[in-house]
Amino acid sequence: MEFILFERGCCPFLRFELEFEPGGPLWLRIRGPEGAKEFIAAEARAAEQ
Repeated sequence: MEFILFERGCCPFLRFELEFEPGGPLWLRIRGPEGAKEFIAAEARAAEQ
């Protein structure tokens, strides 16, 4: 949840969906307008460095 709250502050154009399956996995979906996929990929690459 802290990640989602932080990201909402800097990237209000992104939509976050957190889904808990009973007895199963947890899913975090991040959606946004055109160009969001590239933006998220670039942010992930920067975080790895």
